[in-house]
Amino acid sequence: MAWSHENTKHPPLINNLTCQKFAQRVVPNAGRSSNARIDSTFMPSNNFFHYYDFTFPPEDETNSMKAYVHDVKHLELLTRTNQHDRLAGALGILPNHLIQLLRLTNPKELPQIVNDLRFTTFWATYSIWTKRQSLNRTYWKIIPECCKFVKNKTTTLEKKRKRRTKKAELDPCQNPFHYLSLKKMCNPLKERAVARLGWVK
Repeated sequence: MAWSHENTKHPPLINNLTCQKFAQRVVPNAGRSSNARIDSTFMPSNNFFHYYDFTFPPEDETNSMKAYVHDVKHLELLTRTNQHDRLAGALGILPNHLIQLLRLTNPKELPQIVNDLRFTTFWATYSIWTKRQSLNRTYWKIIPECCKFVKNKTTTLEKKRKRRTKKAELDPCQNPFHYLSLKKMCNPLKERAVARLGWVK
């Protein structure tokens, strides 16, 4: 509501049922979308830490790091860190050797650093994936009809529709308020209609 007063010509009108349902639920401090904090500009990965970067093939980098890392234990952990599976690293799964190195160099802030690395890497990868999906959809919209494989594409879409139908039957709940905790000593409203925001011009 505060945002609408500054960015729209007319404030929205909210359905009474929506107001009643929100009054019964505990509003979270932060939204469920966690990738909003990720910067959309991606810089090249660090020369010492690229366990998640597919442009660097996993290899023994001991000789190239010797001049910069004098501690033998740290050098070994760094080398084995960059031999980590690239797909696992892109999904936020950290190398065990990196965690060992952090435990040796900064044990007090280890949980915070590990969680931040996992969180940031995963959502950055997800952001790249969503952009790729968007480009893929755009590509299939603009290419000529003669270049499309209509038969195979139709078969694939039919299979996907069947899977979605089965999933919808198993999980028919469409109420977004079920993601919010119900307040104590409060019974949820029995109306079957899903509350929606009613925007007016």
